[in-house]
Amino acid sequence: MKAPERIVTQRLVLRRWRDNDVEAMVRLNGDPQVMRFFAHTVSPRETRARIAAASEAFETRGYAPWAVEAPGIASCIGVVGPARVSEDVPCAGAIELAWRLARPFWGKGYAPEAARAALRDLFERLAPEEVIAYTAALNAPSRRVMEKLGMSEDSKAAFDHAAFAPGDQLRPHLVYRIARVDFLHDPPGG
Repeated sequence: MKAPERIVTQRLVLRRWRDNDVEAMVRLNGDPQVMRFFAHTVSPRETRARIAAASEAFETRGYAPWAVEAPGIASCIGVVGPARVSEDVPCAGAIELAWRLARPFWGKGYAPEAARAALRDLFERLAPEEVIAYTAALNAPSRRVMEKLGMSEDSKAAFDHAAFAPGDQLRPHLVYRIARVDFLHDPPGG
């Protein structure tokens, strides 16, 4: 089923990507503090490629990570939404919910608000049985978002991410899950 052009929440708009989002995402993906739980920052070229891939995925798969807009504040504050897990991790092929916001927008509840809306759209429109999220075990902020979304840690699915060298403190990763039936029956945060 075709993805909507946008999803509106109380404070945000999740929408398809525009050419003028590239600059904001290049800044976000190049910020070492934003990317501190990732293996590296993302180059401008790779950022453009990711935006193009997301735009294509909306058309071919019916879902992709959304550009997030805070109307009256900023036209692009980051990215939130579903993506297919890449082949380099044990949960490859699953649908993951991902988010990354620019620093000025941290601590305002935007990530769970946008993620909740993206989950609702995905579960209602495409009906996957479950969605996962994964992150470095040290990433307490993302783990809090996962918990606010009603996701539960799957301790049996924890893994060492190959993008990090053995002994790197970011190598241990945790996996969280939420079933469609649980989210739609009792959505966290309304």
